[in-house]
Amino acid sequence: MFHCLVLELCFNLFFHCIQLDSLKLQLTEQQQQHEARLQEYVQLIDIKAARVKKLETQLKQIAYGTRSYRVDTSKFEYGGGESGGGEEGGESVELERGQNLLQFNISLVLLGKVED
Repeated sequence: MFHCLVLELCFNLFFHCIQLDSLKLQLTEQQQQHEARLQEYVQLIDIKAARVKKLETQLKQIAYGTRSYRVDTSKFEYGGGESGGGEEGGESVELERGQNLLQFNISLVLLGKVED
C-alpha cells in the first residue's frame, strides 16, 4: 500500500512538472506577443504623431501666411482702369507672419431706397 502511495506521488510530481513547464512556455509566448504588439503600437503612435506635427505645421503656414501664394491678377482692374491685360498666370504675393490674403468675388449688387 505504501509503495502505491509513493508511486502515485511520483507520477503526480512528474505530471505537475510537465504542466508547469507547459504553462511557463505559454506565458513566455504570450509575453513575446504582448511585447511585439506594444512595439507595433509604439510605431503606429510615432507615425500618427509625425503626421499630426506635419498637419499642424501646414495649418500654421496657411493661417499665419508664412508662404507665398500665386495670385492671378489678370482678372482684376485696379484704380485708373489698368488691367492685367494679356499677362498670364499672376504675380507672387509675399505674406508676412500674421498677414492673411482674402479674396472677395462680388457677382451682384442691388441698390435701392430704404423706406421708413
